[in-house]
This record gives sequence, structure tokens and C-alpha cells, in this order.
Amino acid sequence: MASGKENGYQVAWQSLRKGSARADDRLDLVEEQYSLVNVAFLTEGNPLGDDQYGAELERRLPKLEDDIYRAFDDYLYELRYMRDGLQDNARTYEDAEDPWGEPYVGSEEWPGTPDEGAQPGVAPPSLSEEW
Repeated sequence: MASGKENGYQVAWQSLRKGSARADDRLDLVEEQYSLVNVAFLTEGNPLGDDQYGAELERRLPKLEDDIYRAFDDYLYELRYMRDGLQDNARTYEDAEDPWGEPYVGSEEWPGTPDEGAQPGVAPPSLSEEW
């Protein structure tokens, strides 16, 4: 994702964006699975019947369901946290490579912006070089 450079540090923010998209896809999948598990708990009830095994499951089922929901909720939280962190980091590094803001390149409204031939991510010459 990153490599040291002679004059600093460079991050492949595109990879961060791809990782964020993968986390978002996984989030959708886990939310779908959560919904399927919820439907199964609501529709199936106690699948073991009325014998001793069914009675034991009925006694333990509420805690098992709570534990399963809690595990899903924790995992969903972590996926959202990771996705959002990757998005934020990608945006930070992308903005750092394009300090002029692409919409304003060559704009007369913003004096000091590079001309049309400027390359995004390449810093303009310093004032000391111009003077």
C-alpha cells in the first residue's frame, strides 16, 4: 500500500479505495446473512421438539440467539469501521496528491493555481525559485 520515497512517503490511495469497496461488499453480504438467520430464528422456533433435547434447547435458545446476534452486530460494526477508515484514508492521501483541487485547475477565480498544463500531484515551484 505504501512505499518510502527519497523525499517522503507515498500511499497508493487507489488500493485503499478498492479495499473500502471490498469491505462494503462484505458488509452487504453479512447483513444479508444476518437477515436470513433472523428469519430462521423467527420461523423455526425450537426444531428439536418436545423431548429432553428439545426442552434443553428451549432453555438455552434465548441466550444462544443473543450471542449470535451480538457476534453479528460486532462483526458488522468492525466492517463499517474498517470501510469508513479506508475511505477516509484514501480521501486524505488523494487530496494530498492533488492539493490544487481538480475542479479549479487553471481557474482565473483562484490566482496562483497551475495552468492547464499542470500535472495533478506535482507541486508547483516554490516562491523562492520564482523570485
